Amino acid sequence: MRIAASLFLALALLPALPCLIAAAPTEEEFAVAVNIAGRQRMLTQKCAKEAYQILLGIEVDKSKESLTASMALFEKSLAGLTKGDAEMRLPAPSGPAAAQAAKQAEAWTGFKAALEAAIAGKGDAGSIAKTNLEALKEAQALVTILQEECKAATGKTWGVVVDLAGKQRMFTQKMSKEYFEIALKQQVETHRKSLQLAMDTFDRTLKGLANGDAELSLPPTNDDKARAQLDAVGKLWAEFQPIVKKAVDGQEPSQEELARIAALSPQILGECDKAVTIFESLASGK
Repeated sequence: MRIAASLFLALALLPALPCLIAAAPTEEEFAVAVNIAGRQRMLTQKCAKEAYQILLGIEVDKSKESLTASMALFEKSLAGLTKGDAEMRLPAPSGPAAAQAAKQAEAWTGFKAALEAAIAGKGDAGSIAKTNLEALKEAQALVTILQEECKAATGKTWGVVVDLAGKQRMFTQKMSKEYFEIALKQQVETHRKSLQLAMDTFDRTLKGLANGDAELSLPPTNDDKARAQLDAVGKLWAEFQPIVKKAVDGQEPSQEELARIAALSPQILGECDKAVTIFESLASGK
């Protein structure tokens, strides 16, 4: 009798098993999750940059509109990374990824408050400077965890080329942000050193992606489309780099230079994003 009852209960629960046992993320789902988590890293720097533009009086209405959109994208992506999102093709995380997504959400709370204050005309550069770095740290940690989980589940790793190409996006926003921090006289010497390091890293990586760099494990790029896109990035970098270098060397940014960096920053970001798409296609054999 007991055996029959147990068997009946087991059979009754069978239809519910797919709901009780979460399927492991597929390789494609991992790819989406890593890509969106990596974009979060860039968005922390973009949000801070746009908040600084407001504080500096650079196209205030446009900067507020852009910051509001960046914050909305960050929050939508964070919700997907935290709970899963079918529309974004994001599976619900578990284990270390879920715990790290929660930490990112916690860091976002303080950062968001600083950004909202800037939009309201009550921004504090010091609060933005502190909270954006906390948000960036947690975003980077989630990317690392997802990459490790992808490797463990699929046996595959993200190529160095795609990884470094993706980081270039973040560096465009980080350099712009630090340039504005110098203009706002926030820990000027610290940001000059950090800006110089970011510039050196971006420049070396850009050259390595095109021509190869053994120390960075980058092979030379032979694909014509990829090289043409890197050339497009290089043309904008040739205008961007000398302006921010002046600040590193101790020259105070002029209003014209601040406005020019504000205009160039989204342009070079867009071209870097196109390069990432090309390298991802090459890596997947498409």
